[in-house]
Amino acid sequence: SSGITQSTGDVIMYRAYLAEGKFNLVIGETESRHGPEFRALVILAKILQNPTEKDSICAEVGNILNEGAVSVCPDQVALLCANIYLSAGDFDNALRVANSCGSLECSALALQTLLQINRVDMATKEFKKIQERDEDATVSQLAFAALNVSIGEAKSVQ
Repeated sequence: SSGITQSTGDVIMYRAYLAEGKFNLVIGETESRHGPEFRALVILAKILQNPTEKDSICAEVGNILNEGAVSVCPDQVALLCANIYLSAGDFDNALRVANSCGSLECSALALQTLLQINRVDMATKEFKKIQERDEDATVSQLAFAALNVSIGEAKSVQ
């Protein structure tokens, strides 16, 4: 069980580095590691670093998803792959992958994707599902804030 914790912990740490814009660090430290979660981290780092290469980068995501289903951290793999699709502007696949995963984070990413395509109505329904599962979780609170910002922007446009 410690292998699962270590791998998941590493993925979370590298996701934080990506959020800080440390793409080369993530690529350098994960490119030689085995497992679909690390391949997905490298691809996400590359697409965030150079969005113009999205078509060639996204071609590999399907293979990673297939391997990720049997990895030590399938939810992390799905979340990373959905993030790759979202970063590439492939909203349909981002939603498909996010909705295939049972984690709260994937549900929040589905909500974020729906907001990016201006489907506040569907995002509201997604948030209700998130709220039913765990309304006190930080991810739920952030999803609620994003939804409220979008609702406020929609009202100000009207």
